[in-house]
Amino acid sequence: MSGTRGPGHHGAGNGETHSPRGTSNKFAPGADGQRPAGGQRRADPSRPDASLAESGPSPAGGPAGPSADAPKPQGKTFHKAKPFGNPGGRPRSAAAARDRRELAQDHRELGHDRREVRQDHRELAADRKEVAENAQAVKSQVHDIQALRKQVQADLLALKESGGSEEAKAKLKSDIETLKASEQALRDAKHELRGSERELRDDRRELVSDKQELRGDRRDLAIDSHDKADSPRDARSDARDRVDDARDRADDARDQHRDKKRADAE
Repeated sequence: MSGTRGPGHHGAGNGETHSPRGTSNKFAPGADGQRPAGGQRRADPSRPDASLAESGPSPAGGPAGPSADAPKPQGKTFHKAKPFGNPGGRPRSAAAARDRRELAQDHRELGHDRREVRQDHRELAADRKEVAENAQAVKSQVHDIQALRKQVQADLLALKESGGSEEAKAKLKSDIETLKASEQALRDAKHELRGSERELRDDRRELVSDKQELRGDRRDLAIDSHDKADSPRDARSDARDRVDDARDRADDARDQHRDKKRADAE
């Protein structure tokens, strides 16, 4: 089916089809003032200054195509805008790279300190639990000793009632030895408990100090991060100031030279 050329149709008349619904295809070859996919602008045939000098011979009787010698205008190149702060980009200077490395090292050390504090907190909780268990064991020993003392008193009463029998004497002696051993064990347990409580208090104070130091380190790191983030911006501002100062000095020198020439001419 051969196409016919009409308003808005760009068929070549030799088998090409036109745009659907009769609308013009802006990106077809020969569209007025449109840039095709190849990046070359077609000549507008409606303009009187659009000569065929920039066009070659018409292929197969169709509209004139572009010549190989025709100048090719360059399109505008759009560069992707860099995100603010240059995140993930290359460092702008060696100082910025050094600051970034130092901040990363500080972050690693802060994370290590935070893990140590958490480990100390877990160990302190385990020590507190152990001290509580030891205190409960001491209370149980106190109750046992009280029961042994009552038993010794009962043995003394039984010895008096029996008239000094050997069996009552042996039982009394055994209960007294058990009572003495239990009292010694109780004294040792109390001493150990006091030492554990003292060590627990020291560990708690040390943990509180470590937490305060960790908060201070975190605060200092936040301040350093803010300062080092501002340092490239400050450096650029200083560089602009230096450029402005150099321009001012050049202007002053030029003015002085012009004034001198005018004075010499006069």
